[in-house]
Amino acid sequence: MTKTRTVLSRVGLVLLLLGTASLDVSVLAPSADARSRTKQPAVAAPVPISPAPSNLPLSEPFPTDTAPKPDLTIGNLHAAVATSDSGTVLAVGSSGAITVSVTDAGGNRSVTLLAESEAGDIRAISGRGVRTSKVRGGLAADVPLLTSGTTTATIEFVLKAGARGPDGKARDRVRVTLLPQKGGKDVSIVGWPLSDCAGDYYAELQRILLDRRPRMMSTLDAVVETDSALPSIWYFPPAKITAGPACKPRKGKKSVGCSTAKTDASSNDEGLVLSTADQILHDKGALAAYQHRGTALRQVSYNLLSSLRTYMEQDRHPALCSGVADMVEYYTVHTPLLRNTITESRQMRIAAETLAAAKIAELMKTAAIPAAAQPQQASNGSGLVSVADAAEMPTAKNTMAVAQLDQMSKAILRPSDTALVAGDKDALSKLQRLRGLMDSAATADLTSERRTLAIAALGMVEASLYLDAAEQKYDWLDETIYGTMSAIKDAHAKTCVCTQ
Repeated sequence: MTKTRTVLSRVGLVLLLLGTASLDVSVLAPSADARSRTKQPAVAAPVPISPAPSNLPLSEPFPTDTAPKPDLTIGNLHAAVATSDSGTVLAVGSSGAITVSVTDAGGNRSVTLLAESEAGDIRAISGRGVRTSKVRGGLAADVPLLTSGTTTATIEFVLKAGARGPDGKARDRVRVTLLPQKGGKDVSIVGWPLSDCAGDYYAELQRILLDRRPRMMSTLDAVVETDSALPSIWYFPPAKITAGPACKPRKGKKSVGCSTAKTDASSNDEGLVLSTADQILHDKGALAAYQHRGTALRQVSYNLLSSLRTYMEQDRHPALCSGVADMVEYYTVHTPLLRNTITESRQMRIAAETLAAAKIAELMKTAAIPAAAQPQQASNGSGLVSVADAAEMPTAKNTMAVAQLDQMSKAILRPSDTALVAGDKDALSKLQRLRGLMDSAATADLTSERRTLAIAALGMVEASLYLDAAEQKYDWLDETIYGTMSAIKDAHAKTCVCTQ
């Protein structure tokens, strides 16, 4: 009995609680009239948002050709599309920007801005409150619009090759699509003709490198090679030039020192010409200033050649066209020792030719041998070479010396001997023949004065030949080093024509 009451009391408690809860609800709940009289808080309407990337229209191929639209209109929304350099030939890899300015939102609270590149990259879309997401071919951005004033968004991109226009020339384009929150769309496509200036310049550098690299690698060895065409001793030695080289390597790391040889020449210029020629003959045409690795001229030449090769061997990159003029100017301005030495070698050869011409003119002032007194037969004095032998000898390039020697032979030799000299093909073979004739009975009738003048003139012509041999090697250095710089500069001017 007790247990029954306990259970009933518990059930009654539960029922009581349930009834109280129901009563509380009915008491606390306001009537419909009360609800209508009570002011409820305003609930904001959902803010329309731009289409999510998944809801954007599918990317379509760019049309073959279309004119850019500077103004976009979708309903009551108006926007301007502005860019710099439109239509200008730009370099592949150039960066650019397109500005989209909405001046009348047309009641739209936001707009989706879709930027796609035909071949390049869309790097960013920036602006106040702009949120971007990646889409195929570029970026999409949600752009909140101002109710008044101008809302601006900027598209940043990089142009790349890969697309071509109807004319077959490379180009890149950016497609700008506006999708307002209220619906609709408008599109503008902006394009640029492209020129791969860095790539074209790189190709030219490779061509120059392929053509010149063997020469650049061998030049320093070539200028110290001996010339087998040069004699072992002078044919017409100047008086009292000291034996031995005028340039000797100094101890330690110091460069080669060159001292002027002693001579009784009539002027300092003549003495310098003769001593320099004597040095060249002593070294058989090998440039003394390049025979040791530590010399200043060899070091500067090596550094220039190495730097130029390294420059042309670098990898292709978009900024390759930059800094070329500065590089060439720096190398030219900061190598005065080499440039001056090359110039001096030319001046020395010209000086020798000028001195030889003066000595020949002095010889011509003296009376020629009377024709009646000249023997009729040519004499084969020692040292003479045949025309056939002379034709096999290396051909000297000094045409001035050839002309001077032919002129002198007419002044001091009989016609028959003059014909022999004229038949020799180069200046060195002419000198060898004249040496033999001067030592033979062929010139026995020359007066002492004319013989002295002739030998002095022949010696100076000979000096000009040795100086010419050295100049040719300095010209080789000049063309290999500074000629390569000129080729690089010309290639740059030809190919780097893009607006950066």
